Amino acid sequence: MADDITQERLKELLNYNPDTGVFTRIKGVKGSAAGSVVGCKDKQRGYVKMCLDYKKYYAHRLVWLYMTGDWPVEDIDHINNDKSDNRFSNLRLASRSQNLANKGKQKNNTTGFKCVFFTKSTGRYRVVVNDKHIGYYATPEEAHAASKEAAERIYGEFARTG
Repeated sequence: MADDITQERLKELLNYNPDTGVFTRIKGVKGSAAGSVVGCKDKQRGYVKMCLDYKKYYAHRLVWLYMTGDWPVEDIDHINNDKSDNRFSNLRLASRSQNLANKGKQKNNTTGFKCVFFTKSTGRYRVVVNDKHIGYYATPEEAHAASKEAAERIYGEFARTG
């Protein structure tokens, strides 16, 4: 996705509603009337994408440009973890590490808790946060408490412990 659109050009093409997170067209173009919603949800990743001036963009990055005047050099984190919720209040700049900290648990997780893994060889639950071994615990609940504490210590407001 390119970053060569300016805030001025973006505002010539689209209106943005920060309360809904939706972009709409200012002028009609082929098959789309003025006022129509712009963008579609990427089925694989869940982000809203759009094409402007023959280039592809993610809506959350355009929101940042529209609202601040700056193209984001870091990641844009969706605070509520809904990748299609592009309300300005739901977006924040984040390092790659911070953005990954706000991810939910992996789909193949069997313990029910993020960063908690059952280790067959020990019969205990291992906690790993940010590639750091935190410890082994007798129950998944004890491990979850330890992972939550470690994540909050390491990532602060970006910690997602569910």
